[in-house]
This record gives sequence, C-alpha cells and structure tokens, in this order.
Amino acid sequence: MNFNFFFFFSFNIKTILFVKVFSNIKFYKNHLKYCVIRL
Repeated sequence: MNFNFFFFFSFNIKTILFVKVFSNIKFYKNHLKYCVIRL
C-alpha cells in the first residue's frame, strides 16, 4: 500500500516535470520563430 502510493506519487512528479519541460520547449520554439520572423 505504502509502496504503491510512493510509486504513484513519483510517477506523477515525473509526468508533471515532463509536461512542464515539454511546454517550455514548445514556448521556446514559438519564441524563436517569432524572433526569426521579426529579423
């Protein structure tokens, strides 16, 4: 029970981190495109 909860918790943290990083990369790419278009 405790182990299961811990596993689920760590998995959630990894997923949240992955989503954050992915959205940051997406945002950065869009920002880069915008800068290129301005130049």
